[in-house]
Amino acid sequence: MTVPHLIVLTLAAGLLAGCAPGTPDASATDDPVVVAPETPTAEPEETVDPEVELRATVIDAVSSGNTAALEGSLAPSVHLTYCASEAEGDVTDHALVVNNISEVTAPSATWDFDLPASKLDTYANHPGHYPSYADDFPAGAIVGLSSEHKVISFVVEGALITRVFICLDEYALTFAD
Repeated sequence: MTVPHLIVLTLAAGLLAGCAPGTPDASATDDPVVVAPETPTAEPEETVDPEVELRATVIDAVSSGNTAALEGSLAPSVHLTYCASEAEGDVTDHALVVNNISEVTAPSATWDFDLPASKLDTYANHPGHYPSYADDFPAGAIVGLSSEHKVISFVVEGALITRVFICLDEYALTFAD
C-alpha cells in the first residue's frame, strides 16, 4: 500500500468511527426536535355580577333621563306603585313602565342613590302608610332621591326589575302623624 492509500484509509476510518453506534454526533440526532407551540396566556375573564351591572344601568338611566335603557332589564310583568294613591298593579307593557319612570326624571334633577338605611326604613315602615310600602323597599332595592324630592325604588330579582315604586314628593313617605 502506498502512502496516499494509507492517508485515504486513515481519513475514511476516522470518518467511519464518527458514525459508529453509540457515538454521539453533535450535528445530527435520530430523534426529531419537537418544539411545543407557545400557548397564549389567556387573560382571566372579568365576571360582573348581573345585579351589580343592573344597578349601574338603573342609576345611569335615571340620572341621565335615558330611561329607555331600562326596557331590556324589566321582568315580563312589573309591579308598578304610585305612592299615596290607589294606582298600583302589574304591568306587562314595558313602554308604559318606561314612560312612567320618565315622568319622574327631570333634566334639572340630580339623584342620590346612596341613601342611609334609616331613611330607607322610614320609607318602608312608616306607621302612617296605608298600605305598607315594605315590599317596595326590601334589602337590596335600588332607591334614589332626587334634588326635587322625588323618590324611586327598583326591586330586582334574578337580574330583572320586578317592582318600580314612584313617589312624586318624599313628604308622602316621611310625614308625621
